[in-house]
Amino acid sequence: MKKLLTIVFCIAIAIQTQAATNSAKSGNPAYQGLSIFQQTHTVKVLGRNMTVTFTDTLSYLKTNFDTNKAFYIGKPVSTLLGDLELQVRSNDVTPNIDAGTIIDFSLLFISTTESFRRRENNGKIVYVQITFNQPVLESDLDVLYGQVRATYPNNIFDWNPLDATFYGSRIIKDIQVYQVDFSQQ
Repeated sequence: MKKLLTIVFCIAIAIQTQAATNSAKSGNPAYQGLSIFQQTHTVKVLGRNMTVTFTDTLSYLKTNFDTNKAFYIGKPVSTLLGDLELQVRSNDVTPNIDAGTIIDFSLLFISTTESFRRRENNGKIVYVQITFNQPVLESDLDVLYGQVRATYPNNIFDWNPLDATFYGSRIIKDIQVYQVDFSQQ
């Protein structure tokens, strides 16, 4: 009887853990956890077997944030950032030069240095482009950049807590997930 209870208890914990893994912190019912998009392979390197895990970043982002963008529209960017299981490494803004505003920005999951390297070497980059409900003044962005330069002088282009706070309160108007293949340009 004790063995049966132990087995039932272990199964219940496994089910609860799996449910927690596949649900978003925000309550998005259609969210699918990152582990679903990971594949583990054994490869031979210099005569030794190594286990490597690959993540299908594009599918993960499209499934959770592009296909289900209706859940996030009208909510602050912090809601999306809270659900995101990938580490944001850098971001890119699109200025509206005529109006002196920023209407959207893109999250990248590679560093700025790696982004430039992939562009130069005809690689691929996955973006999550978030359009704001209200434009952001370029002057506000200049203030942010000044704070970032003072706080993170060696990593001014990498994603940091100041970026998360600045963009986190912005309301989402639209989300697009796409991949740019620089070998096709």
